[in-house]
Amino acid sequence: MTKKFLTAMMMMISLMFAQSDYFNKETVKPFIFSVLDAEKDYENPNAEKSTNFHLTLFSGRVKNVYGLQLGLIANSVSGDFLGLDATGIYSGIKGNFAGYQTSGIVGKIEGEVTGIQESGIYSYAGGNFLGIQNTGIAGKIAGDLQGLQLSGIVSTAEEVRGGQFSGIVNNAKDVVGLQHSGIVNNALDVTGVQAAGIINNAGHVRGVQVGLINRSKKLDGIALGLINISDEGRVHPTAWAGGASDYQAGLKFAPNNYWYSVLSVGDIQDSEKLGNCHTIHSYVGLQYSMTKRFWIAGDIGSGIALPYNLDKWEDKESIWGIFESRISAGFQIFERLSIYGGISHSYLGHDDNHEEYDEFEKSRPFFGIQF
Repeated sequence: MTKKFLTAMMMMISLMFAQSDYFNKETVKPFIFSVLDAEKDYENPNAEKSTNFHLTLFSGRVKNVYGLQLGLIANSVSGDFLGLDATGIYSGIKGNFAGYQTSGIVGKIEGEVTGIQESGIYSYAGGNFLGIQNTGIAGKIAGDLQGLQLSGIVSTAEEVRGGQFSGIVNNAKDVVGLQHSGIVNNALDVTGVQAAGIINNAGHVRGVQVGLINRSKKLDGIALGLINISDEGRVHPTAWAGGASDYQAGLKFAPNNYWYSVLSVGDIQDSEKLGNCHTIHSYVGLQYSMTKRFWIAGDIGSGIALPYNLDKWEDKESIWGIFESRISAGFQIFERLSIYGGISHSYLGHDDNHEEYDEFEKSRPFFGIQF
């Protein structure tokens, strides 16, 4: 907090010198003290005055501030603000702002912002924003952002050049940099990284999507997740025999022509160590088309093996982890029918009482079909 305060003070001083020509155009009162000014109290003599230092007991309203504003409850500025604004509950500025604004509950700036805006619950900027907006619950920038936007629940901006972060939801039209949320990201275009705890939703992605579910209209990059879907890509039902499991079937998500992921379920039957097990797998890999119909691919995957007997699922010794790497080649027979095969190297293991790690490895061929 101290570093941000000092940064804001330095910014305030430098901007005041930069705007020194403006001081000569109007009369600026050095100090105004407000006790209780209503928003529409037009008879208030301070409402049309500008000042270097505005101190408020309960609520206050002035025209412009070039310096410092401190308020216990609420402050209102009908014009521009240059400097440091600290208010206990609410601070509203109708013009442009340059400096550092901090408020306990709500901070609102209707014009453009250069600097730092912080509030406990809600921050709003009506114009373009250059700097940092940090909010406990929700932050909204009606214009473009160059810098960082952070909020506990929801962050919203037009174009983002930098980073947009939230605990739950991010919304933006265009992101160049990083968009990260705990649950959902929404953007029309992303150049950089879009990362969410659950869902990423974007138009054109040039970079990386990281989330459980990644959706885009066009992906020029990679998507790391269980389900990766692009309007220009495809989803292929697929099934194969061999590899880590005896049989597997699932969906291959191919958001572009070189990147894919697979989510599948399978069976291991009559294994000497495992017995009969159900398996759940996920893979990510790269595919390269040698010709129009022939391709080669490589992927890595992980999964778990669960015994047929549900009563054994609480027994750690009965649940095995699966790690697998594969290389393969495929041939497209028809538009929606391909065959493929390759070699799989896998090992299975589990932790017995957190003391011993028992594992075994195997390499097996596998063969499958893809629709």
